[in-house]
Amino acid sequence: MDISCIADLHAVVREHMPNTAEADVEEFAAFLWDEGYARGLRSGDDWGGFVDTLPGDMRDYRRPRRRRLAPSGFIRRSESL
Repeated sequence: MDISCIADLHAVVREHMPNTAEADVEEFAAFLWDEGYARGLRSGDDWGGFVDTLPGDMRDYRRPRRRRLAPSGFIRRSESL
């Protein structure tokens, strides 16, 4: 596959990482672009093979979600009386 921009990597992400949420495809494609070029991958190289060599925790990529904190008025305090 001829990869000339980040958008070309969307298909690679969808094919090799089907568990990636659609909202995260663009972000992970940008990560692959940066990481792949840093490792010497270029346009005609096997980007899918590169994805397959990533550790499992990276292949099951999810954008970190932050838990919302409860308002301080709703936090229960466990104090012994």
